Order: sequence, then structure tokens, then C-alpha cells
Amino acid sequence: TSILDQPALLDVFIAKVKEVFPQADVVVLLVWDESNKRLVVKGGYGFDLAELPASLAWEETIAGRVFQSNLSAAYHGIEMIAAFDGSFLASALSDSGKPCCALGVVLQTQERSLGSLVVYTVDPDLCPTEHDLRVLQTLADQVAVAMDNARLFEEAKQVRALRELDAMKSEFVAWASHELRTPLASIKSVAETLLREDLALSPEDQRMFLE
Repeated sequence: TSILDQPALLDVFIAKVKEVFPQADVVVLLVWDESNKRLVVKGGYGFDLAELPASLAWEETIAGRVFQSNLSAAYHGIEMIAAFDGSFLASALSDSGKPCCALGVVLQTQERSLGSLVVYTVDPDLCPTEHDLRVLQTLADQVAVAMDNARLFEEAKQVRALRELDAMKSEFVAWASHELRTPLASIKSVAETLLREDLALSPEDQRMFLE
């Protein structure tokens, strides 16, 4: 939770999931892209990212279901999993086989959902338990807090950069004002002298002042 770089944080998260769930054949991590209103794959293993179809609607998959419901869930049965994730599994999986069980958890803070994670297992004898689901959700909760910290850190850096820019602007204005004050004062003095009606300036004097 101390990592403030989100890509590095997600890599650590995936590595930890792989360590805790060695029976997982496929893991896919998705993060909500607020600008495009889509779930975007940000990591995982057991599938070929390059083979994913560009138009895959993740909202219709297990990942999307747990994200939208804000509830972790376990899925059992090849047919059930294929009904939700058939397009993803058919296009991206290698020769792992057809998953017979899956765990889906949401990455969420108290304020909002940030993404979701789905763990697939092919061997029915190695299917995760309800205890595994709770462990996975605990990991997801921790990484969600860390993701929010990383976001706040980036926002703080932007605010700090804006403050530094504002300070530089103020410093420049002060410097420019100081540099311009003397010549402008001289010009103003000459102009006021030329405008005085009580002074009978000769054409030569007027030219001298203007020059």
C-alpha cells in the first residue's frame, strides 16, 4: 500500500495473486477508465493480451458483473463461465483448457469502484473455496486503497506543479515591473513636461524631449 506508481502497484498485485493462488490458470485485472466509461485490461496472466478483440464489451463479462454489483462472487461450471466470458476465453486463452470455476472480486474504496479481478481455474479438483474468495477480496481491498493513494499522490503533484508555476509567474511579473519602472517613469516625466501649457518650450527643446 506504500507504492505510489500505479503500473508498478498493479504488477505487485498480480504477483501476489499468483503467489497466493498457484492453482489459478488465468487471472485478468481490469481498471475502470473514467474518460471512456470502459473497463480496461491492466494486467494478468494465462492469456494473450494481443489476441483480445478491440470491441470486447467487458461490462458483459464476469469482471463487469462484479464491478457493477460491487459484490465478489464465485462461478462454477464450464457452461456457466462460458456463457459470461466465452468471447474472452475463446480469443485470449492459450492451451490452458476451459475453466470450470472462477472467482470475481471488485477493487473498491468506500467512495467508488476502481476495477475488478477474475481468477479462473481449469482443474475442478483445484477450484477455490469461499475462504479463497474472502482472501482474494482482502487483497483487492488493499490494492484499491493503494490505487486511491496513488491517484491522490498524482493529484497532489499536479497541484504542487500549478503552485510552482503560479509562483514563477508572480516572480516574473515582479521582475518585469521592476525592470520597466525606471524607463516608464522617465517617459512619463518627459510626456508630462511636454504637456505643460505654462512652459514655453522651443521647437528644439520639444524635439530633444521627444528624442
